[in-house]
Amino acid sequence: MAEPELAFLAELVAAKSVSSKDPALDVSNKEASEAVASMLRGHGFDAELREVKGLAGKYNVESLLGPDEAGEGLLLAGHTDTVPYDAAAWASDPLELSVRDGRGYGMGACDMKAFFAAVAGALALVDLKSIKRPLRVWATANEECGMEGASQIVKDAPASRHALVGEPTALVPVYAHKGGMAEKIVCHGRAAHASDPSQGVSALEAMAKVMAALRTAHEASCAERADAIFTPPEATMNFGLCRAGAAFNTVPDHAELWVDRRLLPGEECAAVRKHLHEVARAAVADMEVKLEFSPLVAGFEPVLTPPEAPLIAYAAELTGQKPRTVPFGTEAPYYAGAGMDVLIMGAGSVADIHQPNESFPLAELEKMTAMTAKIIERFCCQ
Repeated sequence: MAEPELAFLAELVAAKSVSSKDPALDVSNKEASEAVASMLRGHGFDAELREVKGLAGKYNVESLLGPDEAGEGLLLAGHTDTVPYDAAAWASDPLELSVRDGRGYGMGACDMKAFFAAVAGALALVDLKSIKRPLRVWATANEECGMEGASQIVKDAPASRHALVGEPTALVPVYAHKGGMAEKIVCHGRAAHASDPSQGVSALEAMAKVMAALRTAHEASCAERADAIFTPPEATMNFGLCRAGAAFNTVPDHAELWVDRRLLPGEECAAVRKHLHEVARAAVADMEVKLEFSPLVAGFEPVLTPPEAPLIAYAAELTGQKPRTVPFGTEAPYYAGAGMDVLIMGAGSVADIHQPNESFPLAELEKMTAMTAKIIERFCCQ
C-alpha cells in the first residue's frame, strides 16, 4: 500500500468522529470531513461541507469532478463517523493507525475510513483530465445511529447513475441487503406495594404480553414471507433491551422495550412500524396501561440492485466473485431511492468492526484502490 494513502488514512483515524445517541459520547465529525474535502480539492474536485439539518456539528461532504449532469456518471459514497469505543480494551491507541501483521488497526479504519484512502489512491491512478461524465464523492455523517447524513445528502445534491458504497465486504460485490428499523416502546402502569399487587398495574407484566404478541405476529409473518437470497431468509426481530421496576417489593409502573426489526424487499418501514404499534396496543387492550412509541432508528428500506446491472456485473468481472447479499444495513437504500444502481463493496470484513482492535488486511485495501480506479475509468472516462 502506498505511503500517501496510509498517511491519509492515519489522518482520518486520528480525527475522532463518534456518533452516539448518548450526548456524552457523541462528537462532531467536522475534522474528518474537512480532511476528506481537502484531499478531494487536491485532485481538482469542487468539494463542500454542509452541516446536516438538526444535527449541530455533523457534516456531509459533497463533491464533483467533471460535468454537473444529474443522473449520469458515478458516485463513490461512504461515512466518516464511527461507533463509540473503549480505549482501554485496545492493544494500541485506537486514534492512531497501527500497521502490524499485514493489517491496519484503528478506530473506524475498516468501517469505513479505509474506503476514503482507497478513493484517494484511485484518484492518483486515474487520468482525471479524461473524465467525461460526472464523478461525485460523498462523505456522510451519523451513519452509525440514524443515517441522517445520507437522508439529507440525497436532497441536497444531484444523483448519479451508478453508486459504489465502500462498506467492508471482503471485496465481495454485494447487490442487496435487508432494511431495518428500531423502536422504543414505553409502558406506563400504576405502582403499588408488593404486599397487595392488585392495587397497582404492572407495566412489566404488560410489557411481557407485548413481547409475546410481537413474537407471535412476527413468526406468522415469517411463515408467509421469505427470500432465499438472504441468510437468514426471513425477516428478523430482536428484543435488544427491556428494563422495568425499581425494587422487588414494588409493582413497577414503568417498563421500556427496544425492538430491532429487519425487513425483506417488498416490506416498508412505515407499514412494519404501524403493524408493530397495532399488535402491541391490542396485546394490552384489557389492561389499564398506556403505551408510548418512539423511533430509535427511523428506518432504512431494503435495497436490491439487479445483479445484471452494469456496475454489479463489472465488479463481478473485476473480483471474479459472484455478487451476494449481506444481512447488515448500509446507506445504499437512500441512493437507490434517488434512482441509482448501487454496488456495496469494500476492503475488510464486518466481522472485524464495532469492536476493540478493529482492523482490515492491507492487501485488500491495495486491491480495492486498483479496482476503484478501474471503476472510475469504466463509468466516467470511457
